[in-house]
Amino acid sequence: MPRPPKEERIQDRAARLRLEVRSNPYWRFLSEGHYIGYRRGARKGTWVIKWAVNEEGKTYASAGLGEADDVREADGKTILSYRQAFDKALHWLELQARGPATSALDPNITVRKAVDAYIERRDSRKAAQAGRAVRSTPITSLPFMCSMTAGSPTWRSRTYPSWTCAPGRNGSC
Repeated sequence: MPRPPKEERIQDRAARLRLEVRSNPYWRFLSEGHYIGYRRGARKGTWVIKWAVNEEGKTYASAGLGEADDVREADGKTILSYRQAFDKALHWLELQARGPATSALDPNITVRKAVDAYIERRDSRKAAQAGRAVRSTPITSLPFMCSMTAGSPTWRSRTYPSWTCAPGRNGSC
């Protein structure tokens, strides 16, 4: 019976900084068929999760969890400590076990909510890349359906005065 691979100490920052740079992550066991990994890069480290795709455990898939707190302090969103990465991995595995959500669409979503959600994800991604806070402002708070109906020509004429709009039914374009 082959020996299990040696598990490197990836729980604390000092031990991670002593690991050599390599493209393959250092793995730690989470649960049967699930592992948390730390990939040491030249400038920073990354947390990854690996899980068995089939019942035999011969095929694995992996996904990134976030940047490790080697260079900058953990913020709990994009830069994670070991504990935060561990918790995020367990939460992610719970969501995968439950299966897909019945409906991810909100029928009452407004343009503002959709744009705010997009901007929040984009800003956190850009902040992680830039190493500083990045903030944007949303453009409108019109309900989604109203942006395509009666309120639209007024907004459009203020924003793009050169556009002309022939009114259709109910005064919409």
